[in-house]
Amino acid sequence: MLNVWHSPIKKAFPKKLNIVAIAFACIMVYTTSVFWASVAMLKPYANSNLELDSEALSVANTTSNPEMPRQVPKPALNGFEISHLFKTCAKSNYSANHEDAIISQSYKFAYVDVVKAGSSTIRGKLGSVLHLSWKPENADFGKFNIEKCSGHRGRVTTKCANTKIFQNISVFSFVRDPVAKFESGVRQAKVQSKWLKDKNADDILEIVLNGPRGKWVNEHLEPSTFRLKTKSKDGDFLEYDFIGRLEFFDHDWKEVVARFDAPKHLRKRLTQKSKVENAKKRGGGSKLSEKGILKMCKSERYRYEWACFGYPLPEICNQ
Repeated sequence: MLNVWHSPIKKAFPKKLNIVAIAFACIMVYTTSVFWASVAMLKPYANSNLELDSEALSVANTTSNPEMPRQVPKPALNGFEISHLFKTCAKSNYSANHEDAIISQSYKFAYVDVVKAGSSTIRGKLGSVLHLSWKPENADFGKFNIEKCSGHRGRVTTKCANTKIFQNISVFSFVRDPVAKFESGVRQAKVQSKWLKDKNADDILEIVLNGPRGKWVNEHLEPSTFRLKTKSKDGDFLEYDFIGRLEFFDHDWKEVVARFDAPKHLRKRLTQKSKVENAKKRGGGSKLSEKGILKMCKSERYRYEWACFGYPLPEICNQ
């Protein structure tokens, strides 16, 4: 091996410079090796059809409250599309005809209450910020006879306002995954009705399905299609401008509030985070079995819930 330090070119290559050059060359060789090794490892995936959706990689909002479903950034269908879906979908002959509602001509909206789909949270926001409720004394849409149009416990209903009022305001509501909604309703019903305390979700579903027509054992077991198929004072079925889904509450609620005829500072307060109201702990026989879910899917009372609001059928119902 040639010893450069004893050659005529010794003076042309100082010792320190030569050491740096050798070190640099070693680094380049190592870096190049790592690069080509990485290419070789990634090669099997070069033709993969995998697509990464930036929204799918976003961290979803979560809550420690067991009643509030996991939040995701954006729904596949928006509330305007779901309202159209509900208008055109096939439905059962069961209808509420008059349903609890908060109606405001001042702020140009009507909220039709669907139990176990965020209703307590929504009413809490409307009450604390806009001082509106379903109580007759809080109504601002003209005169009406509450004795002729009241719903549960003397509440204002859609029957208290004529069709023209609804045509000139934004009519909205919220729904929820049918199975999750029913199970949440079971928990509420077991608290309210002592005779249901020792019955499980399948038992309660059986009682509802075999009960008298139009009877639901407890209002919290009523399906969304039933609650939203409601009429005005003139006997016309309501047409909805927006139907949000509880699973996308934060996103959909902002869309709803944006349509209110309200000052900016009130809309901002309405969309501030707040705790979930009226939640019940899971368990205690409130979960439907697969057999119960299948029975729910096939029943005349509940089978329209999925298609009318864009929810996928449970796997057991597709078999």
